[in-house]
Amino acid sequence: MTKQASSLNGGKILLHAILVAVTFLPFLLAINLVDLDNPAIAFDWRESFHGAIWLDNFGWDTRPFRTPPWSVYFLLPFTALPFALGWATMLYITTIAMVAVVPRKPSRNLWLIGTILLLTAHPVIRNIADVNLEGFVIGGLLLSLYGFHEEKPLWLALGILIAGVKPQGVFLMYIVMGLYMLRTWNWRNIGKVIAICGGVFVLTMLIWGQAWLESLDTLPGGISLATGLSEFNLPSFAILTTQIGIALVSLVIGYLGEAKLTYLKVGLLISASVLVAPYANAVSVVPALAFGAIGLFMRRWWLGVFIFVIYNLPYLQAFGVERFTAIDTQYFLVIQLILWVSLLIEVIIDNRSTSDSIIKED
Repeated sequence: MTKQASSLNGGKILLHAILVAVTFLPFLLAINLVDLDNPAIAFDWRESFHGAIWLDNFGWDTRPFRTPPWSVYFLLPFTALPFALGWATMLYITTIAMVAVVPRKPSRNLWLIGTILLLTAHPVIRNIADVNLEGFVIGGLLLSLYGFHEEKPLWLALGILIAGVKPQGVFLMYIVMGLYMLRTWNWRNIGKVIAICGGVFVLTMLIWGQAWLESLDTLPGGISLATGLSEFNLPSFAILTTQIGIALVSLVIGYLGEAKLTYLKVGLLISASVLVAPYANAVSVVPALAFGAIGLFMRRWWLGVFIFVIYNLPYLQAFGVERFTAIDTQYFLVIQLILWVSLLIEVIIDNRSTSDSIIKED
């Protein structure tokens, strides 16, 4: 490397360091502006995550720290920070992920409006208020998509491990990605991803797997298809059949077409994962909004805006309308199904367009 090239790289590193410091400053200032003693603020950070690094088994035995063993290393360093500094850092990471996930194309105006829609969405604000982990999930998904499309196994493996901080919301997407890899990747690179992720999975499960699995026995009801349908007194067999049906339809439609993972496909598979997972909470939908609703907005702005509007109905509580709440399983189920169906239709249209173009080329 020449001295000139080395100097340029050094300048870029310094510029990025200054950018991080400047953009992080407002989050540090917020420490003195926000009442962090308020139980409605930083609930998940206080009850589940902060200080977990100092606890036996990272807190799986003593608190609702249900993060799986293979991804704790990406979260635990932040839990060792002082409470307020850790809160500010987690908010910063979440905000950066939310801004980064909105595509810059097809236009700058759409990017700006899409970013505002996402950052002001009720589930996103709830995630920020609670300091949950959706920022890590979105960041991991972005790394995974980059690693998959550029065939970079190290980046893909890193993305899988980070997004795996909440596996219940992403597992269908990674199934389709794995099937695509069998079609488009060489076996050497596939082996690297399997070796890295498999090694971390096996090692961490051997060390902490029992404590983590036992913590799952205390899962609350949550907001998911199983919980929502059970309120209608449906038999368990009917609920299971519905879950399997949604999962299979999503996998088949998601797999068809080109071996590429667009925002619409990712959103479809994430929204389906949230629906069929044994447990999902009110903020679990944030990655589905970040990819699916934003993908819809970039394709048909009116449909994307409609999706954000129905997810923002809990804001009406400020005006005395109590019908729509983020923990109402029936409300959540209806809007989740609307998002899933909207994405399903758009992906089917994309798949047909791809098939038509292939026929014309032949």
